Amino acid sequence: MVDQNSGYRVQCIIINDGSSDDSGKILLDYKYCDGVTVVNQDNKGFSGARNTGLDLIEGRYVMFVDSDDKLATMAIRNLLDVAFQYNADVVAGNYKTVNEKGRLCREYKKYSFQKINPEGNLYGQPWGKVYKAELFTNLRFPEGYWYEDSIFAQIVWPLTKHVYTIPEIVYEYTVNPKGITAKSLKQSKAVDSLYITEQLLKDRQCFGLTPTAENFAYFLRMVKVTYKRTQRCNGVITKCIFIVQCNLYKHYEGIQIKENEHLQIALKNQDFTKYLKAVV
Repeated sequence: MVDQNSGYRVQCIIINDGSSDDSGKILLDYKYCDGVTVVNQDNKGFSGARNTGLDLIEGRYVMFVDSDDKLATMAIRNLLDVAFQYNADVVAGNYKTVNEKGRLCREYKKYSFQKINPEGNLYGQPWGKVYKAELFTNLRFPEGYWYEDSIFAQIVWPLTKHVYTIPEIVYEYTVNPKGITAKSLKQSKAVDSLYITEQLLKDRQCFGLTPTAENFAYFLRMVKVTYKRTQRCNGVITKCIFIVQCNLYKHYEGIQIKENEHLQIALKNQDFTKYLKAVV
């Protein structure tokens, strides 16, 4: 980020989140660079690191870059040019994935230049975008959970009015075979997928967000995602998750959509057998 030459004044906040390698020593070389703030803290996970950074931001826009990843050349300029021109709440670009040796795996070019409704149309990851900092005035990432990125679909997207996408690749994501996405299927903490959904439904009310068709569709997709994340847990956990999902479904009573109709019926009638057929 420090070598982007974007033409904008950039504040770079680096959070050393309890690293056990030589990150702390490496960051000493950047500590006194203009516009760079280095924070060393005990490990608080992705959410804790991002929240620390959010507490320190001074600019009009903010973006997130994970430690294993990189910004593409001209990423900041490409994103901010559109953000400032259109007074955008969010601007998102395309991305590519690389392996641990930096070799290209795949390019994702879903976006063209256009104004969009973010709900159901934007990737949920925090990276590869710029956001108006004011969106996070009263919002922080939930700490202690996996799948904390859910705050975007549940809360951030509904709060936005002007969202744009651009065709340029702005982010280089490193595929980590030992990351949460890969290892979560084998751990009971994958149940966080349910907990975070339940908590964010409550948090939405704090922001005055009422149930909508778009959010209902997202909820149903998350029911299926949660099943896939937790299907290797024992049957008792699977049945308990189903019961909670049935109760959460009541939050959307009266809203009708065509998506995942069989799943809707299963949750409404609390039919576990049909639920299992609908989530696969």
